[in-house]
Amino acid sequence: MFKFFKKNNNQSGMTFIEIVVVLGIFATLSATVLFNYRDFSNGVRLQNLAQEIALQGKRAQTLASQGRRPMLTDAQNTINPIPLDWVSSYGLAFRPDQNPNSFIFYFNKFDPEEEISANRELYFYDFVDGSYTPSCGSEAESECEDEIFINDSSVIDLICINSEPVGVNADPDCTSGTEMSELYVSFTRPFLEAYILTDDTVTPVANAFVRISSADGAQKRFVTFWNTGQISVN
Repeated sequence: MFKFFKKNNNQSGMTFIEIVVVLGIFATLSATVLFNYRDFSNGVRLQNLAQEIALQGKRAQTLASQGRRPMLTDAQNTINPIPLDWVSSYGLAFRPDQNPNSFIFYFNKFDPEEEISANRELYFYDFVDGSYTPSCGSEAESECEDEIFINDSSVIDLICINSEPVGVNADPDCTSGTEMSELYVSFTRPFLEAYILTDDTVTPVANAFVRISSADGAQKRFVTFWNTGQISVN
């Protein structure tokens, strides 16, 4: 006896609409993951940069307290080299309006016989006299020991004095404080306190912070310097 089987033409599969829906869901999930990853990545970069600034501040404090002498370039040694009785003094210099992608680690060449007072010149000489060049230490009178570059799209975009970026009276945009174009934070032997100057003034301030922002401005970090020598990252 012969058995006849009817061919089944109802093949299972996905319709065009179903494919479009699946692709739409996949695209949405992918975009969400990529956005969150970019946000996370920007946050990590900003945090690392803030920590680097704080570490360089501690480096200046440590070298000054230990009485270490700077490593001079040949150009810096040609004119007015540092005397043997030089008072160890190091600092950080920021000028975001012109140098948003870097900051300077510098040493002070001030007269060792000068009285430690509010009138001592603890600025970054290259910025103040307008002789700064990107080639750190290329000029004979340069006080630049190291220029630390920001190697991503993050920028240092704000200097604020006499205000705090976080806390009860948080002022991250420097609305209550005073915005400045330059900042010099230095440490001089034998003191561990910070000497904070701004915009070529001779009167030190109690505290100042620099703000670091991601390229899109969505994320920000802050490094605050206190005249007590404390450095905080937020």
